[in-house]
Amino acid sequence: MPNSTYLIRGTFFYGNYDNGTTLPSFQMAIDGTIVATVTFDNAAIFVYHEFMVASVSNVTFLCLLRDSSNSVPFISAISFSYLPADFFYSTVYGFLYGTHSIYFETKYRLNFGGDGLVRHPDDEFDRYWFPIQWSNSTFIQSSSPLQSLVASKIVGNEGSTWGDPPAKVMDTALTSSGNITISFPADYNYEYILSFYYAEFNSTANASSRIFYLEVQDQTVSTPLGPIANALKTWEMSTNPMATM
Repeated sequence: MPNSTYLIRGTFFYGNYDNGTTLPSFQMAIDGTIVATVTFDNAAIFVYHEFMVASVSNVTFLCLLRDSSNSVPFISAISFSYLPADFFYSTVYGFLYGTHSIYFETKYRLNFGGDGLVRHPDDEFDRYWFPIQWSNSTFIQSSSPLQSLVASKIVGNEGSTWGDPPAKVMDTALTSSGNITISFPADYNYEYILSFYYAEFNSTANASSRIFYLEVQDQTVSTPLGPIANALKTWEMSTNPMATM
């Protein structure tokens, strides 16, 4: 449908199905525009490329093309999900519609404290949430499932909205007495938008008991979490080109 937005994801598992001597590579295109080059570091690990796409007609085409390696393109799965208008905060909406970029790629979506991949049916949009643990951190889990996720603060674009993470993602977390630092490989040719989600598990927490710093390059936020038990707090920042949390 024109002027609608969709999540399109191609998933690729090579598995050396053709007994090839080199790992394949090929290109992925959406509506005639090459949006990704599909490559593999390990034949036994799947890769995927996921995009939010602003449709321009009643039909959307996903195509696979040979590149200079002349490898035979293949695909293991396609996910195509409709995203409602209020799914976006204003920065992403501006990229898709204001600048006519049309395509916005997901690079990383991490579930801190999770022990397995979360996707549909736990996530109604079938987003991938990959688990991550950290050596100097402690795993914690809510004593009861979070039933209501309510955005209480957004840094960077006030009044905008974003698709909430599923409750299964927000039920677990990591805590640490020191710093938790995550480095994301990034390309200097692109701008990145980072979204951070937090939920307070302790209903007795107050503003003085839960304060920490969130630093992304030269941008720093110091703010209390509590008391927002069973609620969601969202922070959003734009950066270019390397993000560290």
